[in-house]
Amino acid sequence: MKKLIEALHVIQNECAKYDNCLGCPMSTEYQECLVRDLDPIDWKINDEVQKALL
Repeated sequence: MKKLIEALHVIQNECAKYDNCLGCPMSTEYQECLVRDLDPIDWKINDEVQKALL
């Protein structure tokens, strides 16, 4: 789970490098983010790793 959280932060930080998705590999040819609900820059990432109860 820790690696997943780290990966989400990498995506979020990468998103911050692009202005309006221009040139971002996660955008369409119309500079629309392929992450539909919320741009990664606006993600609220839960940094607390939790174990699932089975």
